[in-house]
Amino acid sequence: MTSLKKVTISGIRSYEPNRFETIEFNDGVQIIHGHNGSGKTSMLESLKWCLTGQFPPNTQNGKTFVSDPRLKQGLPKIMGCVETVLRDQTGGTEYYIKRTLNLTIKKDTKTGDIKQTLSTDAPWARKLNTKTQQEIVLVNQKNRKKAESDQTILDLTGVNKSMLDYVVFCHQEDSDWPLAENKILKDRIDTIFAIDKFTKQMDFYIKLVKNRESEANIQRMKVEHTRERYQQW
Repeated sequence: MTSLKKVTISGIRSYEPNRFETIEFNDGVQIIHGHNGSGKTSMLESLKWCLTGQFPPNTQNGKTFVSDPRLKQGLPKIMGCVETVLRDQTGGTEYYIKRTLNLTIKKDTKTGDIKQTLSTDAPWARKLNTKTQQEIVLVNQKNRKKAESDQTILDLTGVNKSMLDYVVFCHQEDSDWPLAENKILKDRIDTIFAIDKFTKQMDFYIKLVKNRESEANIQRMKVEHTRERYQQW
């Protein structure tokens, strides 16, 4: 499992475009505080988007996740960027993960309506050995499909997607799920702890033991048959 070292954000909601804000994290418990609208929730949502590729709820698939160009005079196009740095438990390896997206506004010359166009770039990730400074590119814009890239990045965290969705980055609007009905609660807990994988693994070992026992019985029958023939001889 990895831990969070720092996150750099630009052009996301209240974070100004063309200006990179970096937040560094220490070991242990972190307390994030600030006035309303200062970017606390946006920081957490940026982290989740960077690590999973999922936009926050009610953002029109990311269009309202980026700073609104209409509020930035002279900027018809805004690039949102989030870079997250993870480190392994030994501190000898760091993982740099970066996602970018662009929001462009155009005014229809005939109707005067404002149209927004959102484009999302492929994620990028690299591995850094902090001792030798050797870098290895894990994900770039050419070598993987988006689903494969998202899964590769998710694997770097050391936890499954349900753990991130329902525990680590659980949105405040959905934070009451532990009070849900029993069936919903059970399903959530099962996915968090990957019970289905455990069950499949148990079924595999049960079947394996039965097959080995069957093979052992066959071998015992062969031995008995050989012994009887030897005694008759």
